[in-house]
Amino acid sequence: MAGPTAFFSTLKVDMASAALTMSAILEIAMFHNGQNIPPNDRTAELNGLEEALTDGTNLTWTGATFPSYGGQTRAAVSPALNSPTGLIAPSVTTTSFRALEHSFMSCTIGAERPKIGITTNREMGFIAETFTPQQKIDVLDPEINWPGMKFNTATIVVSQYCPGQDGINDPDIGNYNNASETFWWINPGPQGDDAYLRLYIAQSPKFAFGFTGFKGARDDNQVSGQLLFGGNFTCRSPRLSRGLYGFVK
Repeated sequence: MAGPTAFFSTLKVDMASAALTMSAILEIAMFHNGQNIPPNDRTAELNGLEEALTDGTNLTWTGATFPSYGGQTRAAVSPALNSPTGLIAPSVTTTSFRALEHSFMSCTIGAERPKIGITTNREMGFIAETFTPQQKIDVLDPEINWPGMKFNTATIVVSQYCPGQDGINDPDIGNYNNASETFWWINPGPQGDDAYLRLYIAQSPKFAFGFTGFKGARDDNQVSGQLLFGGNFTCRSPRLSRGLYGFVK
């Protein structure tokens, strides 16, 4: 329907749905890697956090290792490209204040400290079960306007696409299912060109979330179009962030 009798624009709803789908695809890809590791060739995907936040030796949440990053062998410049380990290994089975505190402190150098902790709904529940009421302080992050829980100088927030047991392997948007919960301490650094985490978007307007326009696909009156993205993700300071996995309780 069109005109004043229309309740809503179907086209507007479809375009909004496409934008949300694109956001989900990119967020899921952000937790993965961009390498050819059989049986999955992800060289056309983002070089995400799994690849960036590791030391080249310890397994990541998918059971892989990444001895190099950004074309540079980690061992050749160790520990510059290594995500820290410290007292708490990347694989942790039990949620505890001790595990979060020491993993947080392993990313701390002087005034540089994680600003965000990202985890799953289930792991946030594990944290709530583990912490005492005095330790659980709900806040609204001032920069991203997102509700979370205060932990030292960081805000722990929930992502529905963070890999965990409640995630699914969706053939359309990607795989965010895992046998255990994952947790990520993130230090994005300063804003602007000096940021530690950067999402680069193609300079071509066509691949900067450009819309290809509507095209007829069949011998009928239905049309379709595409939203296109080209770019990559980089982490300039793996030493200041890290990933944890293995949480099952």
